[in-house]
Amino acid sequence: GLICANCRLVESGVMTQGTVKDLMEEHVVEMRFHVDYKPVQKRMQERTKSPETPQGAFFSPYYIAVDPKTGNELGRFRITNASSITEDFEAFLREAIDSSSTAE
Repeated sequence: GLICANCRLVESGVMTQGTVKDLMEEHVVEMRFHVDYKPVQKRMQERTKSPETPQGAFFSPYYIAVDPKTGNELGRFRITNASSITEDFEAFLREAIDSSSTAE
């Protein structure tokens, strides 16, 4: 995130470290959409009132894993426990990778 401190924490302190880094490099094509960028904030604030917007997606880092072949959602992650962010994110990645149609 551009302004979001928790987003920066995950992006620099979790995604770039150890096993999570290895999983990201080997299995993940990353795409980012920063909703804390001022020109999109108003539109996103309006969308948070919509039932299609995942709860918490505007207010904290929110990750969705999508199968690259089918486009099906494989899982969602947002910070729920600050003391286990790395372990929780790694578990999210492993579950998504194992569920993917590209899993070997």
